[in-house]
Amino acid sequence: MKITRNFIAIFAIAFALIGCGTIESNNVGVRTAWDGEINTAEVDQGFYTAWISSVDEFSGKEITVQMRDMKPQAGDNLNLMDLDAEVYYTTDKSKIAELNIKYANRNAYDNSADVWYPAYDLVKSIARNSLYSRVGQMDSLDVNRNRNSLAAEIMTELQNKLDSSDEGVFTITKVIIRNVQVDPSIQDAIKIAVAKDKELEAMKKQEAIAEAIAKANNMLNKSLTPAILRARELDIQELAIKEGSNLIVQIGGGSNSAQSFVEVGQFMPKG
Repeated sequence: MKITRNFIAIFAIAFALIGCGTIESNNVGVRTAWDGEINTAEVDQGFYTAWISSVDEFSGKEITVQMRDMKPQAGDNLNLMDLDAEVYYTTDKSKIAELNIKYANRNAYDNSADVWYPAYDLVKSIARNSLYSRVGQMDSLDVNRNRNSLAAEIMTELQNKLDSSDEGVFTITKVIIRNVQVDPSIQDAIKIAVAKDKELEAMKKQEAIAEAIAKANNMLNKSLTPAILRARELDIQELAIKEGSNLIVQIGGGSNSAQSFVEVGQFMPKG
């Protein structure tokens, strides 16, 4: 009889140990009865017991959704070679049991941490759709240099969509665009186009300089009237007389040509 009582006591202790555990800080437990019914009252952090039920631990902390190797099509109908992004979200811990009922197939299990992430696949799916939608409104070359504004737009759209079905349950804390790569052939084409643009710009500057020089020469020629040319001729004659030279001054070219006056004008000996 004593052996029987000891056996029952040991069995009771073993059974009690099997049906217990602890919930980490900031997490909650969701209890499922033996018949599969989920209790909507969350199990708080700390020690718990589960005699004829099981308790799954759900994260109440900030959760990171990884989105890797995406190739969305941009607004110019070109697909990005690679785009990586991260979405961070939290859930209202008092609503996690209800979320587990509503989105039972959308939770994700982290085997290394032995914890469930509530509605993880739901958040990831909506975030991915929002990203593809927003990228589709931008040119492929604008995605990388506008990644901050792109992340902000995705964050706003994602939050609005989650609130439309479960208001106040999810909070999107941040969205980060980690990596953006366009097709290398597009980058090469861009480099060629930039080089051509610079070459064209240099040619336009040279043409502008040549045009300005021609315009200046034309204005100078127009300013040298016959009266001015005659005055210059007299100045040269006066200079020759002062130097004691008996010279005849001959002005080559036209009477109103500044170039002829400067380049061809010369002293020629008389006789």
